[in-house]
Amino acid sequence: MPGIVHWVGDGVADLVPGQEVYALIASDRDGAAAEYVAVRATDLAPQPASVGHAGAYVVQLAHQFGARVTATTTSRDLTDYVEALGADEVLIGDLHGS
Repeated sequence: MPGIVHWVGDGVADLVPGQEVYALIASDRDGAAAEYVAVRATDLAPQPASVGHAGAYVVQLAHQFGARVTATTTSRDLTDYVEALGADEVLIGDLHGS
C-alpha cells in the first residue's frame, strides 16, 4: 500500500515525515484501510522516483517479505525479467484490447 510518512519514532533514521513509501502490512494487523495507520519502519520502503518502475519495485518488496507474487506484463520479452525480480507467476496481457 502506498502512503506518506507523517511521523517517525525514536531510533528511525532512514525515514522522514513527508516521504512517500510503500508499506507491506501484515494480514494480522487491522487498520490498513484507515486514513492513518501505524506501521513498523521495517515494513516500509521508499517509493522510487519514477512511477514507471513502481511495479518492479513492489514485486521485489513483496517477494522479500515472503508473499506469493503474481505480476502482469504486456510483453513476453519481459517475462524472464519479471520472474528474476521475484514474481512466482507472470501473466501476459494486452492493455489495448487488440
